[in-house]
Amino acid sequence: MAPAGSPNTYTIQFGPQVTPSVSGVSGWTFDNLSEIQYKLSYDAATFTSASKTSLGSGLSSSSPVPTVTASGGIITLGKFKVDPSTTFNAPQITVVTSSPVFDVKLSTAGTAAEFGNFANNYFSFKSNGRIIGGLFPATANTSCIPADAIGTVPSYPTLNTGAGTLH
Repeated sequence: MAPAGSPNTYTIQFGPQVTPSVSGVSGWTFDNLSEIQYKLSYDAATFTSASKTSLGSGLSSSSPVPTVTASGGIITLGKFKVDPSTTFNAPQITVVTSSPVFDVKLSTAGTAAEFGNFANNYFSFKSNGRIIGGLFPATANTSCIPADAIGTVPSYPTLNTGAGTLH
């Protein structure tokens, strides 16, 4: 690690995740996850750049090419699509900062950790499927919050240690 003020490069790779199979339960059939998006916060005073350094794996062939943007203290990786019965890895991100302390975190500030706040959540996607024999499409906005108890919409649950700095 370089001293404060010098460039430090950090690589972020989210672990593998698995999508459900196509087979339906109680009349539902799973089609895919779409618009998958990760949001990470950073210290704007020490931030230099963020870039995608791998394409990821297991992404749908019909997926848009994932992008990485950084603005207003938030790095956004997204939006991509994953098919059923797939183990996938999101693209890898490389962050360059002048801080000797790695300070990139899951974005939970402000309303980002609010239950039901899909637009600002650190990990959100659309769950897509069909109901009643596959005749009717259904989409559900889905997000994750690092809390042991959810609460009700809109509520701000107490965040667990998973909301801390990535490591």
